[in-house]
Amino acid sequence: MHLKEAMAKSEMKIEIAQGGVARAIWGMTQEYRQVPTGLWSKCSNIDDLLDINSGSLKLMMGVLMQGPPAKMSEDTLKAFNILAQGERVLQAEKPFPETESPEDNWNSSKPKDKWNENGEGGSDVQQTFVDTWFETFGWGKALSSLGKLPKLLGERFSDSDVIMANLHTYLQELERDFTVDTAKLKHITNHFIDELDKGLSVKGGSIPMNPTWVMQQPTGNETGKYLVLDLGGTNLRVFSVELTAEKSGFKVNQVTHKLPKELRTGPAERLWDFVAGHLEEFLKTADFEAGTNTDLSFIFSFPTTQRTIDEGVLQRWTKGFDVADCEGRDVAASLRHAIAKRKLPLKVRVVTNDTTATMMASAYINSETAIGCVFGTGCNGAYFERCQSIPKLDMEGLPAEALMAINCEWGAFDNEHVVLPLTSFDIAIDDASPRKGQQAFEKMVAGLYLGELFRLIMLDAKKRDDTFWEGQSLEKMQEPYFMDSSFLSAIEEFVHHPSLVTFLTNNGSRDTSEDFKISHDLSVLKLGVFPNLQELKFMRSVATLITTRAARLSSTGVAAICLKRNFKTCHVGVEGSLFEKHPHFKRELSRALGDILGWGKSSPGGEDDVEFMLSPGSGVGAAVIASTLTRSRHQI
Repeated sequence: MHLKEAMAKSEMKIEIAQGGVARAIWGMTQEYRQVPTGLWSKCSNIDDLLDINSGSLKLMMGVLMQGPPAKMSEDTLKAFNILAQGERVLQAEKPFPETESPEDNWNSSKPKDKWNENGEGGSDVQQTFVDTWFETFGWGKALSSLGKLPKLLGERFSDSDVIMANLHTYLQELERDFTVDTAKLKHITNHFIDELDKGLSVKGGSIPMNPTWVMQQPTGNETGKYLVLDLGGTNLRVFSVELTAEKSGFKVNQVTHKLPKELRTGPAERLWDFVAGHLEEFLKTADFEAGTNTDLSFIFSFPTTQRTIDEGVLQRWTKGFDVADCEGRDVAASLRHAIAKRKLPLKVRVVTNDTTATMMASAYINSETAIGCVFGTGCNGAYFERCQSIPKLDMEGLPAEALMAINCEWGAFDNEHVVLPLTSFDIAIDDASPRKGQQAFEKMVAGLYLGELFRLIMLDAKKRDDTFWEGQSLEKMQEPYFMDSSFLSAIEEFVHHPSLVTFLTNNGSRDTSEDFKISHDLSVLKLGVFPNLQELKFMRSVATLITTRAARLSSTGVAAICLKRNFKTCHVGVEGSLFEKHPHFKRELSRALGDILGWGKSSPGGEDDVEFMLSPGSGVGAAVIASTLTRSRHQI
């Protein structure tokens, strides 16, 4: 017998087998209602079925029994050896006298009558089972009898079943909190559109909607060789990018350096010296003409105010950065100072955001690209807006139909917490962040925070039920932000492997397959815990909830731009680890966008109306921006 707890109901599955072959299966659903503990006087014989941890009781209000058809070829209700067979199968010990015709309608009272007539008697457990079966169908005192059964069976319920019941209940609670339905997505999107418009206005809003002074869309015919520096949330990258004579052609040489954690909160001078040092190192091996000032395009993946294309005043740090003496200052000037100290032959010509560069790189190879997005450590969107729709640029005298690339910086969407479906874990992350009350959207969808969400939920599961990860050290789990979204990607990918899914469906013990070993070892190495199979399934489910919510919420920004600019079809160029490496993020992102915009598969190739495509990379885009300056430069 298997008891599975749920929030509003409990289900019991009873399987009767003979000779190892299942003969009949009954299912029972018990409906509960939550009532205050004070209303439940004295002890009850159903307290084994009640949850009293929260000061209230789940009181059983009704029972629904689903059994075999009324006509049966044989009487399958026999004497049972429950204790010998364990919790899942009640083995038939010996049949009742075969006195009935196989065609007789089966009567729920007859098993008990036969039991008594033939003096089978049996143990208390057997008697309780027969009483329960009779009384449940007869609506007698089923509640009372059913309440005795788990108590009599006692240790017959395995530890894994108890753990699974508790985790299942908790998972249902998480599903309720983390699931964002289509109606909610549309509501968020409408508010997103309002915030985009507000950001373009003179007064501004939470989403800054920064003009980038990138005003030329690429043709694919741009050429030249360019040096590119990219300071992002996780890495520092240095590129040499050649845009070749072949249409949309390019060659890239790239070196990546992991940003040490201490640089994210240390003094500004140390950060810029680190950057300039790696530029100097790259120039020693790069093929640039000696003795000349090489143009440098600087990708700075944080919100800036730009009055020209070669400067950027930092508005605020994001992605967990909090470097002193940078906000309100021109990051290009700081970089130039660090370059000058090392006497490097470089000239900063372009300052751009990674999202704008991503859009330009995608447009360089595909003219249908209208939007650029980053779904990685951070989150953001960019698109081309008509200057007549940017009121805060009215004084610049720009042509009404001219286009301006807008860096949305939509990680700050809904800082006021008007529409976003916050959970207690989101609030905890915000409370502990260096910038409380800022980047509300980013903290729910960006890769930097997804691993932390997972960590907090796992610790909460342990707090609720100490049998979860029982007896194991949680030392690693105590460190905030010790894991990122890559762990979630890995555990979802391996636990969804077909051979492991088959095992999870058919077995109830630890897996010995290679796929389980990979998933298990990931947990051991990263988390320092040794999960059993049920715990691993729970971990996978939580990871899926977190990343699916991130993908669905991320779609609202793209939908808002499509609706605002009336894009019926277009391509969205995307960069970022979540999009590139997570096994299901792109699928859930596209599905949610279709839910919001209401389109289906209409093209012969089965493409979506708005198609997400992997960008060639922001490094290529920064080179493209530098190249477009030779065609047309507008600086103020």
